[in-house]
Amino acid sequence: MIIEAREDTLYLSGAFNENHWPTLEGAVRYLLKNQPRGIIVECTEMTAMTEGGIRTFLEVLREAAKQGWRVLFVNVPDDVMNQIRVTPGLRSQLPIAGSIDEARRSLEV
Repeated sequence: MIIEAREDTLYLSGAFNENHWPTLEGAVRYLLKNQPRGIIVECTEMTAMTEGGIRTFLEVLREAAKQGWRVLFVNVPDDVMNQIRVTPGLRSQLPIAGSIDEARRSLEV
C-alpha cells in the first residue's frame, strides 16, 4: 500500500489487506489543513481489497462524519468495487464521484 497526498487528493495504490486508517490519518489531516471542506480519495492504482482493508474506508467515513468534513472516492477499480458492494454498512454509504474534477465541484457546494 502506498499513499500520496497532493492538494486536495489522497492517492492510494496497492493492496488493502488490513485497516490502514492509522497510516492514512496523518495524510488526511495534512490535506484538511488546506481543504477543510473535505478530501478526494483517488483509487485507480488500488490492486485489491480484502475484508480487513474495508475497515480503512469505513474508518475514513466515520471520521469524516464525526469531524464534519466530506470525502469523495473516485476511480474505484471494479475488483475493489465488487468487495465494497458485498460489505454491509459500506456499500450504501460510499460517496463516489465520476472524476476528480466532479469531486472538486461537489466539494465546493
